[in-house]
Amino acid sequence: MIKVILTKNDKFLKLSSLIDNKNKKMLLALDIVNCQISIVDDLIENGINECEIIFNLEAGALLKYILKFEGKKIKDSYTICPERSRIGANGLKKSFFRDLTVNLLGQNSKADLNIKITSLKEQQINLITKQIHLSSNTSSLLNIKNVMLKNSKFHCDNLIKIEKDLSNVTAIESSKVLSLVSDAQVIFKPKIEVDSQDVICKHEAAILGLNEEQIFYLQSRGMSCKRAKDFLLKSFLN
Repeated sequence: MIKVILTKNDKFLKLSSLIDNKNKKMLLALDIVNCQISIVDDLIENGINECEIIFNLEAGALLKYILKFEGKKIKDSYTICPERSRIGANGLKKSFFRDLTVNLLGQNSKADLNIKITSLKEQQINLITKQIHLSSNTSSLLNIKNVMLKNSKFHCDNLIKIEKDLSNVTAIESSKVLSLVSDAQVIFKPKIEVDSQDVICKHEAAILGLNEEQIFYLQSRGMSCKRAKDFLLKSFLN
């Protein structure tokens, strides 16, 4: 396990800067203490397809996490992480696994997590997230978007957990898939465990397709069909 403590002097971090090149399966624990930080998850670009990341947010900590990649960047790999078999990867090549835990430990801590994926032909994306609120006056927002192509697979397991006797807690999770084919496989497993009353807690899961009326409209404005579809894909992700 690689453990890092981030303080008020830390503003920006690329996870690749923490890489041990001999370790292709990683466990990261990042303690965020009284700082506002943006973290870019660029591990996939450095050959690390499988990683468990734990964020511990102390009082007043603000985290912005960004994971954005295209499937073509994923190198071939077989299952290393035993957790993955639990959600059905079965050792497929071209697979990607991420297990994210956000522990909001102190008051006025906030987490904003954005995950944007373009999965290509025969790629499997496995994603586990946990938003765990352990203190009052905390908030977490998770936004997941995935564009899926031929025979791709997406398993998304999301947990929101709010402990007892907390107040003024907001926890929101949104997962959306834009499927361009009929044979893509999507499994959403949202879970909510709430033991307090003064909370705002929401989860959303949706599978969408390209809107033919929007494509027709863009073509009427001079775009080719391909350009119109590319425009709508970028609009969905952004």
